[in-house]
Amino acid sequence: WSCVEDVSFIDNHIAGTLRGWAISGNDGGFPSAGGRRILIKNNYVSVLGGPAWGEGQSPAWEASCVFLMTGGMDDVQVDHLTAIHAADMSFPGAFMLADGAPYQRFKLTNSIWENNAYGIKGAGTTQGNLTLAVWFPGAEVRRNLMIGAPALYPADNPLPAAPAAVGFVNFPTDVRLAPSSPYAGTATDGTNPGAADSLLGGG
Repeated sequence: WSCVEDVSFIDNHIAGTLRGWAISGNDGGFPSAGGRRILIKNNYVSVLGGPAWGEGQSPAWEASCVFLMTGGMDDVQVDHLTAIHAADMSFPGAFMLADGAPYQRFKLTNSIWENNAYGIKGAGTTQGNLTLAVWFPGAEVRRNLMIGAPALYPADNPLPAAPAAVGFVNFPTDVRLAPSSPYAGTATDGTNPGAADSLLGGG
């Protein structure tokens, strides 16, 4: 049997990929004790999706997403993440897709991402609050900038209509928040939402 727990993924830049993380609470049909306590903090995902990374290509026709969540897991925390899709992305993508079993005590805070077609969506549920209620019961989802998302998410998450409304320094090559951004200093810890400037500038 296997068990994955107490894992931290901190201070990384992932560039050019179909997906950022795949997090599963089981071992794909083999005996497993499940997983718990995964911390993903201060990370930057850029050039996510697009045909160069297999998105929308035959025969699989896979869509990009930052998180692929399957099988359920306890105490997953995502904090201060910035995720930007590839400019040539043309296939419906998502931020987070969930299936298999619920994720208990899930936290998603102080992050910035492009919602694209599906945002946070579970199998058999529409994106947003319904998916959170079914697949992430009791989740703490706060102070995230969900770019282009519909009004289907918890109230403490701004929904800027487009990247231009966020106040980036120079989107998409420099996705630090400018001092004049209306969202500067609005994270729960008083800093900017998203990854730290040291990861973002000119990337």
